[in-house]
Amino acid sequence: MADSLKSALFVDFDNIFLGLARIDSGAAEEFASNPGRWLRWFEQPEDGHVRRRILVRQCYLNPRAFHRYRPYFTRSAFRVVDCPPLTQNGKTATDIHMVMDILDALAHDTHFDEFIILSGDSDFTPVMLRLRNHDRRSFVLAVGQASRSYTASCDRVMAEDEFIEDVLELEIDASTARPLESTMAAGGGRPIAPTASPELLDEMAESVREQALEDPNNELQAQVLPRIFRDFEEFRRDGNWLGYFSLRRLTEAIVERRRDLVLIDDDPWKVEAVGPDEEELDQLSEEIIDIVDDLVRESAKALPMAAVAQTVQGKLGDRVLDSRWAGAGSFKELLREAEEVSFSLLLIPGTPGYIWDPERHPEPSIEAPADRFDSLPEDIASIARRVNGVVGVPGLTGEEFKILFDLISEEVEENSFHLTATSKAVRDRALEKGHSIARSCVSFILKGLTYSGHHFENDKDKNDAQSLASIFADHVMTTCEDAELELTEEQKGQLRSWIHGDADAEGAEAEATTASEGAGGSS
Repeated sequence: MADSLKSALFVDFDNIFLGLARIDSGAAEEFASNPGRWLRWFEQPEDGHVRRRILVRQCYLNPRAFHRYRPYFTRSAFRVVDCPPLTQNGKTATDIHMVMDILDALAHDTHFDEFIILSGDSDFTPVMLRLRNHDRRSFVLAVGQASRSYTASCDRVMAEDEFIEDVLELEIDASTARPLESTMAAGGGRPIAPTASPELLDEMAESVREQALEDPNNELQAQVLPRIFRDFEEFRRDGNWLGYFSLRRLTEAIVERRRDLVLIDDDPWKVEAVGPDEEELDQLSEEIIDIVDDLVRESAKALPMAAVAQTVQGKLGDRVLDSRWAGAGSFKELLREAEEVSFSLLLIPGTPGYIWDPERHPEPSIEAPADRFDSLPEDIASIARRVNGVVGVPGLTGEEFKILFDLISEEVEENSFHLTATSKAVRDRALEKGHSIARSCVSFILKGLTYSGHHFENDKDKNDAQSLASIFADHVMTTCEDAELELTEEQKGQLRSWIHGDADAEGAEAEATTASEGAGGSS
């Protein structure tokens, strides 16, 4: 393998700057005035790859509008290509310049391994396909809701929220984004101190650990924690998360009480119970693998992974979970890392995992994963699947859409809008109410609202849940038209019912009616 990755970088300045400015003016300014910062990020090894050498650095900008940022790029060894407006409406030839330069680089004597394109302009889809045909890796920063065909043609796609948070490192901590006055004592001006005593936090931590150890992976998803906390009378009496004002901050305080608990910042986040790291872990790992080997040899068919995990726990007792599966973190990871074993794993997302011997066992029958749209009326479920598949609208139920718009409305009323902070805060608000909704779904909706022209600070009269749902539904309609997904007026109405959450209500009413009729008929 080569000791470095030869890369060529092409920046559509206008596209990225204006896209960022619509959601975060600070991020746009940082991108434009400090290119050396994000350039250093791109030069670092990523996901086990070798270090990048960015041999070509080209930036294309409109000098009439953005001439003040030109020196920042020239000082970072960029070749800046001026692309002034060619028409009265401000149209430039940036895309033509970029395409010609990319194709020139493709034919260059220096074999560039990777092309990094900073643009969300879907007009670049044909050139991305050309790069794929020539076996070149592509990395794209797409600000805005780029078309599915564009993102599908790239090897690696980075969205704007990831760029803001991970590359520019401008994250605002959502756990501290609540307004100051919400944490101030009435009239006193001093922050309200947490009401939980150390003894109470210790008891809650013990309960969290005990219930985490009952899970095969020794973990608790964030949305189940309020149920555990409600077992404590002090928590039920306190409406402010024991003075910590959020599920996340209360959980952090609880986890800090024990060295054998850790908060994992996944999406959504969770709490894991961890065990001691001792020399006997290797021996325990061998014992687990021996049991699995024996079970596979004795079985005439493939074994569900969960059933095997339970058998192992039954034979070896608490030390399996206390050690987090011999330090592997989970049963699945332990099996993945095992060497010289007599079995194989069959792992398909959305289905149960299986352990089997392909030479002796017939391939297990894989059940299709549950359809998240099954709760919707059949006609609405049909259009929801099409829109989800073609334009990428999150595969949420109508109830989840309704919850999200309510929570977005609450969050932006209490705090100023910031894409990364708001998406985290809304996700955590959902978790507090017992709903696990990925942050990526929240971000998709927030970006859809923003790119449709809605401004949370200036359009406060439209920040209620119903208005936000209508604005997002209009945005989805426009996106469908752009993707050439034609919808009838009836289908548009069905789509609106789904996004407004009315579809679930209709489905529940229909089920109730059916149940009532069934009861009446049997009497």
